[in-house]
Amino acid sequence: MGKQHLTIYKDKSFVLTDSNFDEAEPTGNKVLHIADLITEASSYERAWIPVIREQGLEITDTVAIVDRKQNGRKVLEDLGVNMETLTAIDKALFDHAKDTGAIDEDQYNLVMKFLENPDTYMQDFLKNNPNFIKDQIAMGGKAKQRAELAIEKGYATL
Repeated sequence: MGKQHLTIYKDKSFVLTDSNFDEAEPTGNKVLHIADLITEASSYERAWIPVIREQGLEITDTVAIVDRKQNGRKVLEDLGVNMETLTAIDKALFDHAKDTGAIDEDQYNLVMKFLENPDTYMQDFLKNNPNFIKDQIAMGGKAKQRAELAIEKGYATL
């Protein structure tokens, strides 16, 4: 029998299968989470780690392609999870993009404002776009889920 696969959705529902995709019960005690991108690690904190631990499994490590450098590493560290990534989205990346002409000065300044303080950037954006959250909710799907999460986390109101 191969390795089991645990698929966890952001609503905390999950499916555990073995390598043949038959229904299975957890038999091991370690889980490695693989992600595309880590920002604030809110999905880990809210859904993935609690579901894993509720199944009596242990998660000590996660691997992601990109770290957006928005405190996700610290959140995971506080939860006892080591984070490894292949690259980061940080000032150096955008310095290079500007220097090579991939982005212009205005784009660079906008990104630097975000990187300096994402919360302030978000507050300013929502202040200048008062219908944004309502419009995102009306779109449904992932846009709605993200808007509702912004409200839940106190970043936005209706």
